[in-house]
Amino acid sequence: MNKGFTLVEILMVVAILSFLFAAIYGVLNIGNVIYKDDITLVELQQQARQGMDGMIREIRQAKRETDRPITITLAGSKIEFYIPGFSNPISYYRDVNDVNDDGIIDQVIREYPPQIYKILANDITALSFSITGDVVEIQLAAKLAARGRELCFPVPYCNDTSKTLKEKVKLRNE
Repeated sequence: MNKGFTLVEILMVVAILSFLFAAIYGVLNIGNVIYKDDITLVELQQQARQGMDGMIREIRQAKRETDRPITITLAGSKIEFYIPGFSNPISYYRDVNDVNDDGIIDQVIREYPPQIYKILANDITALSFSITGDVVEIQLAAKLAARGRELCFPVPYCNDTSKTLKEKVKLRNE
């Protein structure tokens, strides 16, 4: 009597192992896609928060003076202010500056002195400023397309333009 496996038994084992490996691959692949989306969302949030923090630090140092006022454009898209000890104004605004394979990159730009630019954040879809008394309010939103899906900050308001990251900054009063 021969000891061994028949062809049918071997084919059954191969079929069962194939289904098992396919199921494991499916679960791991879904986990990998979710992980990559979450990492991209964290990077988007970090970009938005770093941009906001940079603006807050400098705007907090601004002082309302009659000869050097804080100016905000009519639409609220650009702010220009002076810090004591600086002779030129500092400006912040959103600019569509570069185009890549994914589309348009919206950037928050810091301009100081005139014609010297620094990019504070990318993928910013909304930026506005308003001033009431000695308080400047900054509103910011970010959006990024990743693997056919829109990732937004603040989460989950991709289609609601009224939802933004808002910060109020009190100006110097000395």
